[in-house]
Amino acid sequence: MGTFMALGWSVRYVDDGNDREATREALAWATDPMIQMEGEIETPKMIVVRTHIGFGSPKYQDTAHAHGSALGPEEVLNTKRNLGWPEEPAFLVPDDVRVHFDLQAREKARAQSAWQELLKKYGEAHPDLFARWQEWMSGSAIARPVLAQYPAYPVDPKGLATRQAFGEALQVASKELPGLWGGSADLAPSNNTLIKGEVDCQKSTPTGKNLHFGVREHAMGGILNGMALTGMVRPYGGTFLVFSDYMRGAMRLSALMRQPVVFVLTHDSIGLGEDGPTHQPVEHLPALRAIPGMTLYRPGDANETVQALSVILTDRSGPACLVLTRQKVPTLALSAAAVRKGVETGAYVARETGENPQLVLVGCGSELGLLWQVQDRLADRKIPTRLVSVPSTSRLDRQPREVRDRIFLADRPHVFVEAASPMSWYPYARTGDLVIGMTTFGASAPAEKLMEAFGFTPEAVVSRIDEHWPGGSFR
Repeated sequence: MGTFMALGWSVRYVDDGNDREATREALAWATDPMIQMEGEIETPKMIVVRTHIGFGSPKYQDTAHAHGSALGPEEVLNTKRNLGWPEEPAFLVPDDVRVHFDLQAREKARAQSAWQELLKKYGEAHPDLFARWQEWMSGSAIARPVLAQYPAYPVDPKGLATRQAFGEALQVASKELPGLWGGSADLAPSNNTLIKGEVDCQKSTPTGKNLHFGVREHAMGGILNGMALTGMVRPYGGTFLVFSDYMRGAMRLSALMRQPVVFVLTHDSIGLGEDGPTHQPVEHLPALRAIPGMTLYRPGDANETVQALSVILTDRSGPACLVLTRQKVPTLALSAAAVRKGVETGAYVARETGENPQLVLVGCGSELGLLWQVQDRLADRKIPTRLVSVPSTSRLDRQPREVRDRIFLADRPHVFVEAASPMSWYPYARTGDLVIGMTTFGASAPAEKLMEAFGFTPEAVVSRIDEHWPGGSFR
């Protein structure tokens, strides 16, 4: 109680949870400003109620048994006797209780009818505002096609970080989707989650669309779930991918409840550099991809990032993770239509060098640009290849098997590359395929040095291919 009072909450204590009058008085105090003290009116309220678990059970009151196990027929009978409750029937609804609830049902039905009539009059008096209200209540304010006119990023060998592309697209999406609202766990400048031109959500500006959750990912995830459950806002929250561990319980509940929360997870690999292994995710991608109902996107360049955000905001069937780089990645020469369809499908053919590919290169995120360079080197050696981008294994896994086989060329050998635990790719790999990933923690050094040390350079990947298939014997 003291902690909440120190944080500015107004608190009431009910000593006996079975004292209905005291409980009613506490609820009235919490909901009626007319009976609150002057300093309590504008504060959040908390009621602390003292109760006994298993109340009335002679054997199990105030024990852990009452929490997780049934009392059993004998103890139920003893409890009824202890409380002075009729022993028969087995489940009794007293007549006065039934009358009370029937009366409540009729009163609520009348209140609902009166409210509907009031709403009708409001719509007639304020048609524009009523149309906006209908938009929000229908869900179209929190999920609909956006970013359709967003200009494509030009091909650029230096490119930009996918977190930067997200931040730029967010500014446009927030204007096109009025219910889009969120923030970061004290990492907004790094996650690029700020909506420019919008004020912060504070006590004095409650409609502000920028939220500051503080360094507390689990609380952020819980707040995002609560916002989504209203059905009237599309919440997003950002942190570093490695810190999703602190939020995993809340993320799992997002998926369990099928709430359309957007988790923006940046700094997605050893490519983040000098912050070192405490900040460099390794096992996190396969762990998040494994959550049932969670759709994870790891786009490979700026244009894939924009399309991933667009697809996410069109879909309100469940939560999504948008996993983004800290470091710059090249903007690749990809067809806009192919990228859009590829993100929706989960995978697509990014490029082929030659009519009969001998090898299929598969990757996502920052490793897509790496494999583009690997493909160029193999092409110089007259080895035709297919490069497959997989921005979302979650969406790919929902496709028919023949779609996956057609994209991956099921009868060809494959190289899977991701700067993370390789576990995500074993379900796609066949006997003899090459899977390259992280099997240790990272280290503290500039990103370029780390990529070289851990084997994520064109030269290192080509060398691994040569070792795996000596003499280019890909069959």
